Amino acid sequence: MRSSRRFVPFLLAACAAVAVSCGERAEPPSGPSSGVLDPALDGIADPAVIALIGDLFPPDLRIPALVQYGQIRAHAARSEMDAAVGEAFDFLAWTLGHLAAGHLVPPEPITPAEGVVLLFELIFAELGVEGPPLTAANLEGDVAVGLLGPAGGGVTVPSLHAAISFDPGMLSGPTWVIVAGLPDPQDPGGCPFGFTVDTECYPLFYDFTIHPESNLVGIPRIGMCVVEFGPLAPSETVEMRLRIASENEAVPGTIVFWPLTTAPSSVDCSDLETPPIVGWQGELFDALGPLAGVFRVTPAFANPGRLGGSITAFSPFAPADPEGGEEEPPPPEEDIGVIEGQVLNSFGQP
Repeated sequence: MRSSRRFVPFLLAACAAVAVSCGERAEPPSGPSSGVLDPALDGIADPAVIALIGDLFPPDLRIPALVQYGQIRAHAARSEMDAAVGEAFDFLAWTLGHLAAGHLVPPEPITPAEGVVLLFELIFAELGVEGPPLTAANLEGDVAVGLLGPAGGGVTVPSLHAAISFDPGMLSGPTWVIVAGLPDPQDPGGCPFGFTVDTECYPLFYDFTIHPESNLVGIPRIGMCVVEFGPLAPSETVEMRLRIASENEAVPGTIVFWPLTTAPSSVDCSDLETPPIVGWQGELFDALGPLAGVFRVTPAFANPGRLGGSITAFSPFAPADPEGGEEEPPPPEEDIGVIEGQVLNSFGQP
């Protein structure tokens, strides 16, 4: 963390706004004219943000949170907007770590994840930039944040079900990368694009975001898992046709299917490949678990549910069927011969 000496006046005023010594929770101020902030800080610090920090973070995290917010505002006051936005993403990554660890205090009546979404909506709005598409649903689920640069690298979600990979030279400077899981569709075939499309999608769905996008000078690879079993899974025929799709920025209201490529090696879909075994069969499988490796035949293609694509835009992505999810008709039965007066089909059956 950078030196906080210059932010001591900010902290004193901010702690007064939140509670004495930053040790007690306080009601949010009524607005900028509430008088709780030092007038010298008017226009620099948003009382609503300070109040939310006081309500969301426990006492041991409150001052570090206020320091990071102070750094954001100080850069913005000097019109150092790139630095301010970078600090905002730094603060977001730090906050998400504590959210995942269960350290944040629920700012009743909303949940900690909803509080984080509101906090960063306010912060990015202050900066006049569009922040990442955060929702309580994806923050409470599978999300990862990383800072990458010209050397390249990747970001993988905790479940290993999605990742993005940049080769060296694909990013021109420090770039924040966010990969966040999206909810499954309510109905089979539903897509996460926010508009009706003439195709069918199959989870898992993820949102990929980078900032600033202007740093992208290459074509990264993303990888996602596809559910293998259950009512939302594709048939084997459809699964062979799946491509990663997203909204087509050039033609709003339409989608684009991205070129197939090898998914990043960090994507692992092995836990989605086998349906749960229940009853006595499941108990037997558990009992024989230590011997499973002796008898198991390893498939030649290790991750059949893994789908990769090369992308040049960022938004929600979904595995989708370019042919609309329709099954191919079965091959016609062909007469292949006659035995004792019976006509046989292609399966050798009368």
